[in-house]
Amino acid sequence: MSEPFLRCRAVSKRFGQTQAVDRVDLEVAQGEIFALLGPSGCGKTTLLRLIGGFEAPDAGEIELDGHVLASSSRFVPAEKRRIAVVFQDFALFPHMNVGKNVAFGLPNGADRKRRVGELLDLVGLSGLDGRMPHELSGGQQQRVALARALAAEPRLMLLDEPFSNLDPAVRQRVRAEVKQLIQSVGITAVFVTHDQEEALSLAERVAVMMDGRIVQSGEPAAIYEQPATRPVAEFIGDANFLPAEVRGGIASCELGEVRVQAGFDGAAELMIRAEDLALRDDSASTAEVLNVEYYGHDQMATVRSASGRLLKVRLPAGVHANAGDRVTVEVAGEARAFPSQ
Repeated sequence: MSEPFLRCRAVSKRFGQTQAVDRVDLEVAQGEIFALLGPSGCGKTTLLRLIGGFEAPDAGEIELDGHVLASSSRFVPAEKRRIAVVFQDFALFPHMNVGKNVAFGLPNGADRKRRVGELLDLVGLSGLDGRMPHELSGGQQQRVALARALAAEPRLMLLDEPFSNLDPAVRQRVRAEVKQLIQSVGITAVFVTHDQEEALSLAERVAVMMDGRIVQSGEPAAIYEQPATRPVAEFIGDANFLPAEVRGGIASCELGEVRVQAGFDGAAELMIRAEDLALRDDSASTAEVLNVEYYGHDQMATVRSASGRLLKVRLPAGVHANAGDRVTVEVAGEARAFPSQ
């Protein structure tokens, strides 16, 4: 990555006895869509508020485009940072129509009517400037919030759980629309989410936060395929963990011998993704399918192995499996191993 556009160095923030953000280092390139992913209470929203200027860090430094926004000797207030924020609840003014909501973010002296029209056209809402927020769908309200944020011509856009209030049926479509819009404008964007699918599908790079720290960052595929720790592996995707013994890149476990990513030999916890397991009918086996959840594009089977361990197995939609089936569980892909604690 070239010289970072946004940089946090050893940023920390405490609230009473709670260390919300703990010595976080973060770099985001100009024009990049970057996700802060983690469970509730991990510190990701606090970090976003520190970047936006809504909180002052206790320690560390925040820079944007080479300019210090916060340090031990300097603090630039939120309204002077040229950073736009799209909130979880969209925060539209309910008493203002769409046009006035968008115009609220325009700088003084702008040709307001023309610019509102351009922004609504940009987000696909041409002609809706007279509508009230309650007359719009959730996806349309989201786009009004984006238009208002872009009206201020920000250098950086922050999005706080931007899709959590949308119905599941429209969430995926709106995500794709927002990604296309951000990329077409070319603005740098950082968003926080606890939804792994959202982060992996929308962002170009992802940072996983836990307990106030960034524990891993990288491209989505690397985060998913090569989690740095067991907690990251548990949080990202559907994973099975089995005790194993690793020797020379081969792990021996209750499912047999498995090729494994591991830089060590010895006792291990083997992580096998649900999609890297397959089922074979075997009436002589003591392993049994307990239930199957059908999703249309695929399905998830819960299998009790011969040892009594419960395993998650992701199956293609066309594969038939039913509760009560006797099966053999086979490893169809490579696993990853972590040293046993």
